[in-house]
Amino acid sequence: QHTELIHKKQTRSSDDDDNVTIPQLQIHCLDFAPTAIHLLKLDPRFQSAEKEGRATAHVYDLSSTHPSQVNLENTADVAILLFCLSAIGPHPSAALSRASRHVIDILKPGGTLVIRDYGRLDEAQMKLSRGEKKIDENFYRKGDGTGCYYFEIQDLKDLFVNDQNGLELLELEYPDV
Repeated sequence: QHTELIHKKQTRSSDDDDNVTIPQLQIHCLDFAPTAIHLLKLDPRFQSAEKEGRATAHVYDLSSTHPSQVNLENTADVAILLFCLSAIGPHPSAALSRASRHVIDILKPGGTLVIRDYGRLDEAQMKLSRGEKKIDENFYRKGDGTGCYYFEIQDLKDLFVNDQNGLELLELEYPDV
């Protein structure tokens, strides 16, 4: 939608009466790894957005720190977790349950949660299962030392689509590759 609004504003004639307002996005980048945050802060695109007050980046442990402690509670229209949950640990676990509760608490009422993570029996899991990197059932240690859990769809439903959190499931499936 944001890209469509920008295109519409760029292509409309100057005498066009409709007033197109492009939403000002506020981005909070959070990562457990200090190195990831450091590298992000070196990127000129991030630096520009940060200078304009549109972006921040912080080291943050989703599994242990409640968003209210860092002024993030009820602040996000959209939260995107990219290969985040799999590094926290196997399902079920207290750390994974806390992380799911914390990300839900970051969302504004009616907010959207987008998750991209490892799925059970994908190619990466098959490669890891050949070595001596297995820690637990469907949980492995990757070459960089991070843990990696391979989710079933039901695992994610258990974490996010239940009576305690109030999230509505819009779509949950393995991607066709």
